[in-house]
Formats: sequence, C-alpha cells, structure tokens
Amino acid sequence: MNNEENRNFYKLAIIHSNFRDKLASIKTEPGNIFHYTSAAGLEGILKGNIWFSDIKYLNDSSECDYIYTLIPRCLRDLDLNKDFRKILKSINKYQSDKNFYVASFSKNPDCLELWNYYTKTTNGVGYNIEFSKNCLFMINVYSIQGAIIYSQDIQIELLKEILCQYNEFYLQNNQILKKDHSKKEVFIMNLMTLLELYNLFYKDSAFYNEQEYRVVIYNPDDIPAQTNLIEETLRHRIFNGLFIPYLEIPFNKSNIKSIKISPNNENRLYENGVKSLLI
Repeated sequence: MNNEENRNFYKLAIIHSNFRDKLASIKTEPGNIFHYTSAAGLEGILKGNIWFSDIKYLNDSSECDYIYTLIPRCLRDLDLNKDFRKILKSINKYQSDKNFYVASFSKNPDCLELWNYYTKTTNGVGYNIEFSKNCLFMINVYSIQGAIIYSQDIQIELLKEILCQYNEFYLQNNQILKKDHSKKEVFIMNLMTLLELYNLFYKDSAFYNEQEYRVVIYNPDDIPAQTNLIEETLRHRIFNGLFIPYLEIPFNKSNIKSIKISPNNENRLYENGVKSLLI
C-alpha cells in the first residue's frame, strides 16, 4: 500500500473501533446481574473462574445468522452503492477470523424460563448467582458487555448507521477495492467482524423475558495484548463428544452478592450445602 492507501485503511479501522465503542457505551447499564446455572456450574464458579465459551460452538445457526436477516430490510430503505449491495447480499458466506467468547447472565433475578432450563436435571435443582459488575475480573481483559437488544427497530437503526458509514468508505475507495482483491477482503472482514460483534447483542423479541446480559471477549486488531491473554487462558471441555474452546477468566469472588436455589426446592440440605462451599 502507498501512503494514501494506508491512511484510507486506517480510517476503516477508526470506523470499526468507533462503532465498537458505541456498542459498548449504549449497552452499559446500572444494577447487578444474575447467572443461572447447575450445581456443577456453581461449584466451578466458586473456585474463582468464569468460563467464556466460543459462541460458534454453542449457538444454533438461526441465532448466529440473526443480524443477516435484517440486512434485506436495510437494503430496501437505504440508497447504497450497487457493488457494496452485492457484498452485503453475500456477506454471510464469508467467515470471520475472530473467535468470540461469551458468558451469559440475566438482568432478571427470578426468570421462570431460566429456572425451568436449569431444573431439568435428575434432582431438579438449579442455582442463581447474583454478581456486581464493578471490577468483576482480576486480570486486565478487554471485554464488551451489556444487555441484549430485543427491539428490532433499534437493531435496524444501529445496523443502518453501520452500513451507511461502510458504504461511504466503499465509495471513497471504490477503485482500489475493485482492482485489489486482498484489500477488498480486508474491507469485508472488517465489516463482518463488526456485524458479528453486534449480532452477539441482538436477539429476537420472543426471548425478551430472559433479559439476557452478555460479556464478550475477543481479540480486536488494535489491542494485540488481548491475543496473548486469550492464548494463555484458552481451555477445552467436552460436550456430547465435541471439544468446545473456552476461556477461564479469574474474577473477584467478593462480587458475588447472593446465591439462590431454585424456588421449587424447599430442602434445607441444599441451602446448607451451598453455605458450606462458601466457608
């Protein structure tokens, strides 16, 4: 790349980081968060680590592709460059080189749907851990966290802002992107990584009662130290014969504010057992 091209693609990185920061700022909300889990999950957390699982190994395809179902509506409403439109119509065929690791919580302290999910075990017992979000982690880790956006109007409004900015960049660098396939790939991967990040905070309104709150860890290009941290904390667990990558991130145990046992259980032994774990 010559100097002018370098400056232009630096602008692309700025566009990306600005939208990333915007997502982080609009998702920050006060109040504690809650993690519903099994007995095994509770035991693991009380050892001082929160697990962040690679999202590709957990979600069904409909959730992974959710944001791409909104693009056709944006295309109807926006006046975009025809070549950029072609990219958008096929962008879900590309695969980002980023791995996103997610830990899920809820803003709902007593969610029936989540209780039901974690009481499907043989003994029918689930647990709900209340966390304070302040200074949650014991190590310096870059994360984006916040409540899931369930309103499709807000989802589309944010998506349109992204597409308009990237369309403007495409228009300004049309000739370069057309003649140099590698630069076009950089442009597409940059946009796709941003869309995948936003998709992690988008969900269909049918899941609104869960009031999900997510913490996402990944390795942005402008924070190289994050890659080393991910490599150091990467582990694998086995589920149904599948090796699932996850990060084991230490947290401040003082951030645990309460632990509740599923409301369908009145046996005092379960409460006493949890208290003994906390000693």
